[in-house]
Amino acid sequence: MGKIIVSVEATADIREDIREKYDIAVVPMEFIVDGKVEKTDDPDCMTLKTFYDEMRAGKPTQTSQVNREAAFSHLENILKNGDEVIQVSFSSALSGTCANFLSAAEELDRRYPGKVKVVDSLCACSGQALLAVLTAKYAQTGKTLDEVYRFCSDTVPKINHIFTVENLKYLARGGRISKATALLGNAMQLKPVMRCNEEGKLVPFKKVLARNRSLTVQVEEVCAKFSGEFEEMYISHADCLEEAQSVRDRIAERLNIKPEIMDLGPVIGSHSGPGTIAIFFVGKDRAVV
Repeated sequence: MGKIIVSVEATADIREDIREKYDIAVVPMEFIVDGKVEKTDDPDCMTLKTFYDEMRAGKPTQTSQVNREAAFSHLENILKNGDEVIQVSFSSALSGTCANFLSAAEELDRRYPGKVKVVDSLCACSGQALLAVLTAKYAQTGKTLDEVYRFCSDTVPKINHIFTVENLKYLARGGRISKATALLGNAMQLKPVMRCNEEGKLVPFKKVLARNRSLTVQVEEVCAKFSGEFEEMYISHADCLEEAQSVRDRIAERLNIKPEIMDLGPVIGSHSGPGTIAIFFVGKDRAVV
């Protein structure tokens, strides 16, 4: 008898040891640095240190979504093994990837009835990873695919994202803010703290001055909203490990838990830039405090 496989795209930035522990499948993705195409599952893919150094040097970066053909092939390979699959997909508010998985799953359901489900996570980065891990743990308790799908769908509104960036120019490059706002904000040392809202969109939460203050605001928000329903908490960083460790230690002291630290990968990092720190946890909902 097959098992239930939880799957995510490379946007989840899930750490290898965690992926292996819960047998989570990952869909590789491409990114482009200064015209050179890289693939996340390529053993010769550039290191994250090199990637962020290239960004700091001003090299242009691009990403592309998982197309329908790749989505279909990935899901079918799992189903061919006799397993069932639930795709915990990147937020539909940020990419067309989820729509491609839904389209592929609709066709596959005719060949493998009731064996494939797709959940629009309304999440990004390690928020997507957190949802996948909680779903995989639930699946391992002997639940049916329908039960796992309901659990995952019900957990989506509870996955909180809060993050800050070091340089606003990368948000401007991706169209999140205007170039004028980025120039003025950088000149003023403005550090916006942002979140992922109930619709899966990235929106401003608070505007503060100075990097240290932005990290403090993140810690305060996490401690105010953490529900304690699940202890798992992930902190992702874009080549700023020491700051991520400091944030982790401050949260651990106040909540008596130990958040896991993840690397922010090139697909998401391409849009937020080096110096990004993001925290992902389960709250009662995603509403602001």
